[in-house]
Parts: sequence; C-alpha cells; structure tokens
Amino acid sequence: MNVDKPTKGKGSGKRRGKYTPASIEQTKKALLLKAVGLSTQEAALRNGIKPGTLRSRQKKHQETGSYEGRKRGRKKDEITKEIHEFFCRYVDIFPTASHEEIYKAFTDKFSDQNVSTTALKSYVQSNFRITLRSTKSLCNKNTGTNSMQVDRENYLHELYSAGINARNSVFVGETAYLINSTRTYSDSKSQNHRIAKAQAKNKVLKRREKKEVEMEVEMTFFIAFTKEKIIHQTFKVCEGVTNGDDVQKFVSYLLDQINNENIREWNIIFDDVSSDIKKLITDLVEPKGHRVFFLNDCNETVQHPADMLFDNAKLQTKRHPVNKQNPLKDAIWERLNSTIANTDPSDLKSYILSSLMCVCEDCL
Repeated sequence: MNVDKPTKGKGSGKRRGKYTPASIEQTKKALLLKAVGLSTQEAALRNGIKPGTLRSRQKKHQETGSYEGRKRGRKKDEITKEIHEFFCRYVDIFPTASHEEIYKAFTDKFSDQNVSTTALKSYVQSNFRITLRSTKSLCNKNTGTNSMQVDRENYLHELYSAGINARNSVFVGETAYLINSTRTYSDSKSQNHRIAKAQAKNKVLKRREKKEVEMEVEMTFFIAFTKEKIIHQTFKVCEGVTNGDDVQKFVSYLLDQINNENIREWNIIFDDVSSDIKKLITDLVEPKGHRVFFLNDCNETVQHPADMLFDNAKLQTKRHPVNKQNPLKDAIWERLNSTIANTDPSDLKSYILSSLMCVCEDCL
C-alpha cells in the first residue's frame, strides 16, 4: 500500500532546523506565571518557549530591564578606535613585524581584550597595507644649547611675556611622510610548514630574514592654521624635501590671506629651523607688520600644534590598498590631504591649547 508522505508547505508546521525566537509577549506571560509560583519549566512550556530561554531572558531583564533575547550567532571580535590606533602606530614604527609579533604586542597592551589571532590577522591585512613614517625636513635639530632651552613652564611663561596667545596666532607646520604602499606581513605558520617539509627530506632550510623595505615615495605637507580654521595647506609628492623656494612661496601666500583678516598684527609661529630659513621667513613676515616666532628645539620643550594635527591625521587616514581603477585619485596623499583639510575647528583649538597651556599654580 502506497502512503503519501506529508508535505511541508506553508502553514503545515515548523520546518526541521528552523528556530523561532520567543516573543517579548511570551516572555512576559511566562515570567508572570513564575511570579505566582509556577516552576520555570512549567511556566515556559505553557507559553511555548524553552526553559533555558526563559532563564536567560529573566537574567537579562534583571540586568538591563529588557526582555529582548541576545543576537544569535558568534559574537564578532570588536576592534575599537583605541585598538585601531595602536595597530596603526605599531606597524608604522616596526616595518618588518610579523603577525605573531603584532599579536604579542597587542596582548601585552590590551590584556583585557579578547580578539582572536584570526580576526587580528584579517584586520591588519585589510587595513594597513600602506604604512607611513614621519620625518621633518625643515626642523633644525642641531641647535645646541640656547638661552630659551629651559623647562616647559618657564619656556611657556617667556612665550606669554612675548605676547603669544591663541587669539592672534597662526601656527605653521611642515612634515614629510615616507610611504610603503605594498606592506606585507610574514606568518610563522607557513615558515614552520617549510621547515617541517625540509626536515622530512633530510634537508636544511635556508632561513630567509625579512629585510626592511626601503620607502619608495616621499610626500611633504605644509599647513597654516588658527584656532578657528585652516588658512592654507599644500603638499607635494616625489619632488624632494621642503626647501627655501617652497617656504617663500607658502609664506607669501599665507601673508596675503591673513591680511584679509580683522587682526592687524599676527604672531606667526614655526618650529625651530636653520638660520638661513629663519632669515628668509623673518624678512618676509616683519615688513608686513607681523611677528614671527620659532619654537625651541623641535618638540624638545613644546610640541608644535601642527605636529599634533599631522599625527592625528595619519591615524585617521585609511590605509587600505588603492583603487586600481583610479589609483592616483585614491592615492594615500590625496586621502591624507583630505583628512587634514576636514579637521574639525574644535580639534584645531584643542591642539593649540595642549601645546601652549601651562598648568603651573600661577597660571591655573
């Protein structure tokens, strides 16, 4: 005798393997039954939900006040902004670090974070194929001892006495980035596989040491800003370091721009530079009725606000591989230039205050 097998059409019952989560209404009714004295199992079954589900919903309600169930599936590893910036700094500083070295540094820094090695490897591979190393071409680091090389508090007091304040100051900064646009990351797993394969054939594997890849591209940025806005910014790529002609062109344009502002006398503040560049800048600025200052010893005493801006922009700029359909438009210098141009005015003010604010008892 032939017996027709039951069909599983719409409305004919639950399909095998299909999970229907308990509704909020079911959970509330079950918890009410528990409140009047029924057991967890009986209260759950009367409302068509599993006892374990009811227990977890009750626990969540006690902790958060919500009757919603947890999202199903594996919890994704969370990469916070702090972790992202840590990776960004680490791979820039250590150009030959392997995945294992990066993960060890990560666990040493974030011992309370639970991110798997697989998730970390995937994240680093996807987000840090381009690395940047910062340097300065104008900064004069061989100034030796001078009369203003004192502790931070006294140095800031001297700047205040000279009339420097955030209201009428323009901060001019320069930096250069060396780019590695094809960063790769070694993995000890594949290396161990090669070692085991060689040993099986009674061969000695020649160990290959990863050498630091020479940065093939250099880009330089120049910026001038007040506590309210960026006045002027430029960059160049593959044209050498910043030189006197670049400085003269930039400062001349800057002076034209600030002459249109309401303030008649500006303080224009640079990092310490060589004597010939100092003379060039001073000869351009002072005849226009403005004053020029050079901060002491390139960040030894006071960090220039522009350096804070450049450092933060480097962390915010995306480092994924370029779009091959339009590589020049998506180049790292275009991304970085856009990040700098879109700096929030509140961040500009924060950089200036962080640089020039004295926290001694007299100032506070």
